[in-house]
Formats: sequence, structure tokens, C-alpha cells
Amino acid sequence: MSERLTLVTGATGFLGATLVQQLVDAGEAVRILRRSSSLLDLLGDAANAIEHALGDVTDFASVRAAMDDITHVYHAAAFIGFGGKNEAERLMQVNVGGTANVADAAREAGVERLVHVSSIAALGRTLHPQGVIDETAVWRSSKANTAYAVSKHRAEMEVQRAIAEGLDAVLVNPALIFGPGRSGENTLEIAEKLRDGTLPASASGGTCVVDVADVAAGMQAAMAWGTTGERYLLGGENLPWTTILNTLADALGVAPPRYTLP
Repeated sequence: MSERLTLVTGATGFLGATLVQQLVDAGEAVRILRRSSSLLDLLGDAANAIEHALGDVTDFASVRAAMDDITHVYHAAAFIGFGGKNEAERLMQVNVGGTANVADAAREAGVERLVHVSSIAALGRTLHPQGVIDETAVWRSSKANTAYAVSKHRAEMEVQRAIAEGLDAVLVNPALIFGPGRSGENTLEIAEKLRDGTLPASASGGTCVVDVADVAAGMQAAMAWGTTGERYLLGGENLPWTTILNTLADALGVAPPRYTLP
């Protein structure tokens, strides 16, 4: 394979669409793997400048077919949920099984490199509330780990397995991503609930936030310069939840939440 052709999974979502737009703007040839029912609105004009392969990451045959002639892969497809009764199985199917399919198909197809989009959730938790976590964090089983976090951790294990079997892959772990998106989805839902007065309380503690465009750029940096098998945290600033919500409230011209949960 000589000519570069990049496959993006999760390309019609919040992060994936931003990445595709950046790749197209940079002149890259792009193919996306998407379901026939996927909305294309977030892709904008880029939707007409790329190849479309229909399939699903949970279906190995469609993933493998999408890999034909591919040199590089960004795996951004994921299911985000809190692990409720109707979500736990889907988290494992998409995040773990889907990642295994993408990694195995990429290895079979002989792609040059894969960038896997993980999450800071996959790093687990520190031993004490004031602890600092980084790329070297070792996963610790805990009842405090969400089903989503567990699924992203297990997805990382699938990537590492494929690396041991010969795949060249790098992992990125974005923080909480903010940016323009689709109503009712991702962090935009937080702003909409605040705007509509249906977010009465702020959580205690804080989190790391990052702009979606910066994450997409970080993914490309990992593709170009990352070390095989390494993780790269993609974050901006660590902020208290009260600061995040107060900033959003100011921008929206509404009152911030009245209460802070312990």
C-alpha cells in the first residue's frame, strides 16, 4: 500500500466528525465506517468529500471490508452510557467487542497504524481524592468505577492484545470534551439542561475539560508521532464543577445551580 487512505469509525459523532473535517481540510483521503441510519449533519460539507462504507463495529465482516486499501485508522466509535439495565450489555458489545473487531481487522488488513480513542475514565481512580492520575496509571477494580469506565478499560486491553499480535497502535485518553454538537448529546446536554433550568445542583469536585478541536488535533499528533502501545492524555484544564457550570451559566445568561451535591 502506497497511497494514504484513512478510515475513521464513529465519524458521524461529536468527536469523529470534527476529526474528519480536519483531515479533509488537510487534504487527506478519508473513508468512514457508518451505519445506514447515521445522521450526517455534523460532517457538514465533508460528507461529500469522503468515502462511505456501511457497517457496524460490532459486525466483523463489515469492519474488515471497510479496511480494504486502508493505511491508517482512527477508532472513535463508542457507546456512552452510565451502565443502566438497558445499557450495560451495549457498552460491552460496542466498546469492547467493537474495539476487538476494529483492532483485529486492522491487523489482518496490514494497516500501518491505528489510533484508538479511549477515555480518562479508562485510567480508573486514584487511591485518595487529592491524588493525581497520569498515563502510567494502573487500573484498580472498584465499585466506584462506572460500567462505561470498565468497558473503556477492557477496550484498551483489546488494543494491547492486538499490539502484542503485531498491530501498530497508539491510545489517546481525552478528558471531558466540550464543543458544538448535536442537541441532547454529549456535553451539550449539560448546557441545555442548565439553560432550561433542569439542572438544579452542581456536583462536588471537578474534572478535566478539553475542546473537541484540540482532541481531534491530538489524535493526529498521536498518529504522526506517538509511540506504539503508549497512552496520551488529551486534556485542557482541571476545573471544579462549580466553575464549569458558572461559566456556562454566564455565557447563557441564566442563573447557576443553587446547590452543590456533597
